[in-house]
Amino acid sequence: MSSSLFDTFERESLPPVKFQPTETHCNFARLYITKGSKNIKKCRDERNAILVIVKDVSYEISENRLRCNVIISKPFGELRDLDTFELSDARYWIRVALLDKKALDLKVGPKFFKEYLREPFKVSEYEQQRDNKNFLKALNLSKSR
Repeated sequence: MSSSLFDTFERESLPPVKFQPTETHCNFARLYITKGSKNIKKCRDERNAILVIVKDVSYEISENRLRCNVIISKPFGELRDLDTFELSDARYWIRVALLDKKALDLKVGPKFFKEYLREPFKVSEYEQQRDNKNFLKALNLSKSR
């Protein structure tokens, strides 16, 4: 298995994705979640869906300013239940291919922050029409994804 997902945030760049089981430096990691198992399965099963993993979140309410580091990823394989003795917070794990890494600094409303970023280990489906589109725009993804 590859190194910790948190270690990936510290790398300068990500190596190309390789799904060779014999590779010693695979570009995938194990992601632990508490809520959103249906959303993670939907993301895994929908061809053009991606998962954005967020770390180092800082939100300044007075300026509606969000700063964070993100890894754009794609879940694959089986969503596995965790034995309650493994981790006290997480309930499931799944493998994710690590596609890209970015540092974001943008303006988002407090509703966006509360709904998507406040609770750790939670997987939420992003709905563009609900709040503002700055987050998706900052990821610099093509509309074809």
